[in-house]
Amino acid sequence: MPDYRFGVASRSTSVMPPPLPGPMITPLHDVQGEGDASPLLGSSVTVSGVVTGDYQNDDNDTQNNLGGFYIQEDNPDSNPATSDAVFVFDGQWRSGCPVGG
Repeated sequence: MPDYRFGVASRSTSVMPPPLPGPMITPLHDVQGEGDASPLLGSSVTVSGVVTGDYQNDDNDTQNNLGGFYIQEDNPDSNPATSDAVFVFDGQWRSGCPVGG
């Protein structure tokens, strides 16, 4: 039944809880860092970007089997000391990442 106190109708409503947050995305330039080694060396991170080169084993290209792929940031930073792309070595595990995806 509506409640007309204060001149405002109110009704019972069910509210869905907000979705759980996804994993924190670490920018590739933070993974690469400004030095000779990644400041995140030994850490497990989640990255996001565009696959710009597929050099995995067991794909259609049999000449460039480096065991991984290159991924590049969608929104690069403006720091010339950091790289906005990294090579992801996946060894024998084939990720199936298409170039451009």
